[in-house]
Amino acid sequence: MKILHIHPNAKMASKFVSPLLGQEKLLGHQTKLIVFLADLNHSYDEYIDLRINNYRLILEIFKFIKFIKNYKPDIIFCHNATQATIPILISRFFNKNKIIYFNHGVTYLGYTGLLRFLFYLQEVINICFSDKIITVSEDMRKVLSKINPSVKIINNGSACGIDLRNLNYSKFQKDKNKTTILFVGRCKVRKGLNILLDIFSYFEKHENVNFLICGIEEDEFFRFSKRKFKNLKCLGFINNIDEIYQISNIILLPSLHEGLSYCILEAIKHNTLVIANDIPGISNLIINNYNGVLIKNNDANDFIAVINDYLINKVKYKKYLANGVSTVKKFDRKEFLKKYEIYISNLKN
Repeated sequence: MKILHIHPNAKMASKFVSPLLGQEKLLGHQTKLIVFLADLNHSYDEYIDLRINNYRLILEIFKFIKFIKNYKPDIIFCHNATQATIPILISRFFNKNKIIYFNHGVTYLGYTGLLRFLFYLQEVINICFSDKIITVSEDMRKVLSKINPSVKIINNGSACGIDLRNLNYSKFQKDKNKTTILFVGRCKVRKGLNILLDIFSYFEKHENVNFLICGIEEDEFFRFSKRKFKNLKCLGFINNIDEIYQISNIILLPSLHEGLSYCILEAIKHNTLVIANDIPGISNLIINNYNGVLIKNNDANDFIAVINDYLINKVKYKKYLANGVSTVKKFDRKEFLKKYEIYISNLKN
């Protein structure tokens, strides 16, 4: 079969789509990847910018139509949520084969008012114009099933599973004299940056607490925060993020919505305590006071209280780290790809 994957970002596609491409090639399929945002450090087959805010969008649409007419894919996977709509609609009208909407998270859950309605409407369009729908967690499946009850997850969920070959291996050691607290995400309010600012301000004068941010450059964060924190480092996009988890004691997830948080799986893999907002996509992985800590209503003061408790009672949280191993093993990439192979085989019928 000829398979086409469409993802908005080459960096993220290398993490979440490349394992699928590799498995498809092992099965003898011809497979290609289109990205909207190119990156010299990550591979893809075509750069076609179908973002809705692209001023050259009309030209890019014609480029995309030409590509699918020449390639003639049997299956088209449209990844993400908000950026999947345009390729789904074009594929529906110019390609009569199977269109799979691979939802990586339900965006409207993180919004209120008019924006919530518009993002909900977008999900309806994505689902109604696709032949099949996959999502990344049971929480997201329940939400999307209200639109279409045939929504599926593969294995136990996730986009491609997590590589557990180095489970509990650590090249670096966590500092026993200092606590390193990590945030991984983009510079967006819906990722909980306002909550983080309150936490950073509280611990700014704590000499034994350091903060690391992955995914945001220093100047980008400063434009948002309007101030600098002496115990905070912004590292930007990190290719080998495993090494950052290995030196981090805690990861904070104050996000307003998640599909299935890979940050949690990666943190558990490297014995990093998870403290996170109690929302779908996170509560699917974390059981409060068992394998992590869930914060009701994303209250910054509650995040601060848990961090303070950790600083004086680290032994208490060791059992949370041990309990997390069984959670992360449910998402072993080997098992995911076995189920993905079955899913692809069934699409032939």
